[in-house]
This record gives sequence, structure tokens and C-alpha cells, in this order.
Amino acid sequence: MSKSRKPPTISDVAKLAGVSVGTVSNVLNNRASVSAGRARRVMRAVRELGFTGSMLAKGMRAQHNTLIGLCVPNTGFANFASLADTLDELSVADNFELIQVFSRYDAERELARIRRLIAYKAAGLLIVPSLQPQRVLDLVYEAGLPTVIINRMVPNETRFDQIALDHETGIVEVASRLLELGHKHIALAIQYPQLSVTQQRISSLTWTVEASGKGAKWSVLECGFESETFENTFAETMRSPERPTAIIASNDLLASWLIRAMHNNGIQCPKDMSLVVLEEPDWAELVYPKLSCFQQPAREIGRLAWDKLTQRINGEAGEPVTLRCAGKMVFRGSVAEYNKSTTSE
Repeated sequence: MSKSRKPPTISDVAKLAGVSVGTVSNVLNNRASVSAGRARRVMRAVRELGFTGSMLAKGMRAQHNTLIGLCVPNTGFANFASLADTLDELSVADNFELIQVFSRYDAERELARIRRLIAYKAAGLLIVPSLQPQRVLDLVYEAGLPTVIINRMVPNETRFDQIALDHETGIVEVASRLLELGHKHIALAIQYPQLSVTQQRISSLTWTVEASGKGAKWSVLECGFESETFENTFAETMRSPERPTAIIASNDLLASWLIRAMHNNGIQCPKDMSLVVLEEPDWAELVYPKLSCFQQPAREIGRLAWDKLTQRINGEAGEPVTLRCAGKMVFRGSVAEYNKSTTSE
């Protein structure tokens, strides 16, 4: 059995390029003047050997690391993808390496991934919290790891900077518009009832409907995690005499499930039911009718979070800050005035 090939070292690069190890180091770190000819030979050797070096070793020599961790549940939702893309651009511009890990809404997985980042001496952490983030937050606090919580606020957490969407105001704006259009029953479609952001949205929907004095109702539609199962849930919901006249989808995945389920059950949008989603997928204007969306400022959240994290990494003191970024509601063809006389039976 052949032995596995060892990764190339800086000495291998120096030997192939015909220069000293110090010259290779100077070229790779842009530290000293090296002739153009030598620099070309070094970079040619780097490419030929596939040399990548050791980020951890480099960080230890420089007494700091350039590794930043980004922990998110997944990148399947539009706002998560936009947030990750923004942070990647900013990290490259500031000569950091962004390493993305996924929690999949699993507290144990989240804890294990963050422990690994701490073991690698990461310089900082950006985290979209999972369902039960307390142990992770305790861990990074005890480790002294600069951390910024993004996209979702953690209630009563005062040790870290938090930068997120103003979810409550978004729900108030959406629900108020639906009530103005005469909707009598507004449902909020969700997957994770335990999430703090879900609880904030439910609370805001409750307050808005009750404060309106219009005698309208609200409900929560728990969608589960399988589109086929959801089809049955939706069909049963629509058989009720008090079925929703408008549904607010928490994310673009649920919006796609709802569009399919409405079609399969003969529910016309917006004639029979209006539909809004609390983020904006790329396909929002490609469907008919065009989808009404709450545009989340993911890029703004990313920029603010990155600035705050790098300030903390560079030693800025001061009390943690909490920033809420405003979104923008865009109503399109999927929302209309509710007219009971034209609703399909």
C-alpha cells in the first residue's frame, strides 16, 4: 500500500524556487522587498506544489489569527444566503478568512462547531443563534472570544453586541395593512415555534390584531418539515369554516409550500387568500401573482455586524450594543382586499 503524500512545506517551496525560506515567507506575507524575478519563482513553486501553508501556525507567529467563524442554521433561506455573502466580501477586504459552519437548529451540533472554532484560536465569531443558544453563549463568553449575535435577538442577553432585523415592527406593518384591506383571519405560518424571533412575531401579531378593534382573528399554522405532510395540514385548515383569509409565511421555503398547496387545493391567490412572506426570495417577481415580501436588510446587518466585530477584535471596550435594522414591506399582486362575496366556496 502506498503512503499518502505529505502536504508540501515552506521548505519545499524554497527548494523548488531556488531561494531561502525567509524569501518565501517575505513573498507570501508582503513584508520585504523581493525582486520581481524571485517573487515569480516563489509563486510558481507555490502553484506547482499546491502549497497553502498553515493558517493556525501563521496566526500563532503573529500572535493573532485571521480566522473568523460564521455559525448559521443553514443558508437555504434568502436572508441567510445574502448575509453570508456580505460577510464573506467584507472578510476578504479586511484580510480575514471566514469559515462558515452550520447548526441545523441543533444545539449540540452548534456547541461542537463553536468548540472547534475556539480550539483553532479563531479571532472572532458571528452567530445566528439556534433554538437553545445559552450554552454556546456561555462558552464563548468564558473563552473571551469576541462575538456578535446577528439576525435574531436573544432576549435578556447583555454580554454581547446584537444586530438584527426589527421583526416586531415588520409584523405590525404587514398585519396592519391586511386588516386595512378587510381581512378577518390572519395566520402566521411557522416551522420553529421555540425560536425567539417566532415568539416575537406571534406577540406582535397578537397585539396588532387585538389593538385594531376590527374583530379579526389570528392563528399560528405550524407547517412541520416535510412539504408532503404540510399539504395535508393545509387542506385540513382550508376545510375549516374559519379558515384564514391571509397567510404570512415566515420564510421563502414556506411561501413555496403554500403556493403549491393553494394551487393543489383550488385556492386562488389573492381572490381567496392573500399571501405575504417575511423575506424576499429571488423568484418573488417570477411567480403569478407577484409575491408580496418584507425585504430584510441582510447586507446592512452584515456590514454593521462586521464593523462591530472587528472593533471588538481590535480591543474596543465599552458596553455591548443592540441595534435593530428596519426592513421594507413591498406589497405586490399576492395581496388584495378581502371580499367575502367573491371568495370561492
